Amino acid sequence: MIAFIRALKVLTRVDSCCFKSKFYRKDLIDELKIFGISSRHHIDDFMRGRIIGKIEEGRKITDVLPGSSTSLAALFHGCGSHLKLLECSRRHGEVVLEQVANQFLAASGKQISRKTVARRLRGGGLYARRPVVCVPLTRQHRTARLQWCREHHNCTEQDWACVLFSDESRFSLSSDCRRQLIWRESGTAYRPENIQEKDRYPTCSIMVWAGIMINVRKRLHVVANGTMTGQRYIDEVLLPHVRLFRGAVGDKFVFMDDNATCHRTLTVQVCLDSEGIQRLVWPARSPDLNPIENVWDALGRQVAGRNYPPTNKNTLIRELTEEWDKLPQQLLDNVVQNSEVNCGKHIEKIADKSRKRLKILKYLSGRDWGSDASTLRITYITLVRPVLEYGYQIFQVASPTNLKKLERVQLSAARIITGLRYSCPTDIVLYEADIQPLTMRFEVNSYRYFNKIKSLDPSIEPLLSLEIGQVTNV
Repeated sequence: MIAFIRALKVLTRVDSCCFKSKFYRKDLIDELKIFGISSRHHIDDFMRGRIIGKIEEGRKITDVLPGSSTSLAALFHGCGSHLKLLECSRRHGEVVLEQVANQFLAASGKQISRKTVARRLRGGGLYARRPVVCVPLTRQHRTARLQWCREHHNCTEQDWACVLFSDESRFSLSSDCRRQLIWRESGTAYRPENIQEKDRYPTCSIMVWAGIMINVRKRLHVVANGTMTGQRYIDEVLLPHVRLFRGAVGDKFVFMDDNATCHRTLTVQVCLDSEGIQRLVWPARSPDLNPIENVWDALGRQVAGRNYPPTNKNTLIRELTEEWDKLPQQLLDNVVQNSEVNCGKHIEKIADKSRKRLKILKYLSGRDWGSDASTLRITYITLVRPVLEYGYQIFQVASPTNLKKLERVQLSAARIITGLRYSCPTDIVLYEADIQPLTMRFEVNSYRYFNKIKSLDPSIEPLLSLEIGQVTNV
């Protein structure tokens, strides 16, 4: 009886686990046959809804289906198939509707259409969205990228101020980024004013090169008539541009370029060695680590947002040069310094939220029934410390100044718990409150967290190895 009620309720929530096993379904069939339910006739959605409503009202099964000849297959029509379809789609989320239909046919032996697949997926909470695009990386690529980040995450702003980040980029008259949107009424998609003409293959495109440093930028260089080669890279980029920066900055100058074929030829390396230019070792397939990629995106947006878009090659070159010169220097400095990509704002937010929750401890400390240390400590561990430890996985790269903000909040809580004065040393206050320093807890929790990840997938162990040292179980 209980299994039958669970089966009826699955009609309102198709992701229930009772139909994921064919053994549950067989048991339900046997129980329903006891009530004289045949397997021939079908019921409509209205009758199915009435049955569910009566069950939810608490009516008996015999009252709901008194001697009915309702079919079990009709009562639960589509539920098992729906779950199989969702299981195939969640396992292969990148496939198209035809592939999902083929996988469902192989799993259940039933042929369904694309519309049925789309309707069932929407009913199960799956919607068609553009996939996130990323560069394909192998295990060696990930290891090299992680190693590079570990070697340079302690570099200061003065160190990055001596690095010239460079790259080439190609711009065309007909872009396929589909960044520009139009506002139109429903059903007016094919009006002439709402149609944008675009060639399938770009008829005109140019390649440009540029370099950026903190407080300095290099004038945009147009690579005319063809693509960049090793010899052109020496004649048009290294000798006339990079060598001048090397002379202005001095021995601390570092030149960054990616691993393109034209950059890694033997003649290019000989030229760099002869000019005394130090090259920054760059991991393969890592355009996201190059800050100038963000500048290219900003430049493309500025050109696309002009009132009169370029119509020919000369106009495109002129507008790219003008917009490059108009880019604010602060934008270029921010992409190098990464002033927004740090833990400061996150730590400030959780510290402010924790200070507000400290008011609960202050309130309890002034009451007879909640002023004992054990109650206050449990309250702190339950309400305040989880907020302080939120996102602790990234705190290993946080500055000591930011981490002290969290330590001060915990110290205030420890003083409320113990009642000690502000003149009492920090170590004694934490010891009396029986609270560990947050930096120690971050280290221990990170160690346990990454060990858990390695246990799930041992193949990524080299990527998650941490230099934590010996950590005691606390």
